[in-house]
Amino acid sequence: MIESLVEQIEARFADAQAQMSDPEVIGDRQRYADAGRLFNQLAPAAKLAEDWRLAVSDAEGFCLAFTTERGQSSALMFTGSGAS
Repeated sequence: MIESLVEQIEARFADAQAQMSDPEVIGDRQRYADAGRLFNQLAPAAKLAEDWRLAVSDAEGFCLAFTTERGQSSALMFTGSGAS
């Protein structure tokens, strides 16, 4: 669910960025103003999407770093929950 929302935000923000650099849009004052407003509206959400991706990546890295050769989490092993 969150992944699809993040993808939508990223796609819309990328589109807004592309519009801001499109010569045809730049040449049309109204379209350029609209693109600028859209860009500014989406920027905070795009930052949150970027932060979410970083957090997911960090969590995945953490899990990989603490996985033993047998596939058990070291954290579980320390609590006794992962003992065989």
